[in-house]
Amino acid sequence: MAVTTTVAIAATTSAQDSSDITVDQGGVIQVWMDDYMSGSEIIDVYRTDGASIESKVVEDGAPLSLSRKRQSFLLNGPGVFIIKKPATLRPIAVLYDS
Repeated sequence: MAVTTTVAIAATTSAQDSSDITVDQGGVIQVWMDDYMSGSEIIDVYRTDGASIESKVVEDGAPLSLSRKRQSFLLNGPGVFIIKKPATLRPIAVLYDS
């Protein structure tokens, strides 16, 4: 099975949200950023119903996120997810493999 890399958020310093990312039952995707973030900047992932309800994804009691200390994570399905990047000092892209 070939791995496909998808750009969830293109490299930018602006705050951006990804489109909906659907992960099927039993599916796993790797999410990562292409550069280091500064200080306390955090990129969060939310579970969504595709319309108005969003809730942060929590793993082991803590929000699942990208940060200076955590450059990537695995996102397990099933679910529809959205990634939210705040304004950052450096242009950061968020990508995922599926």
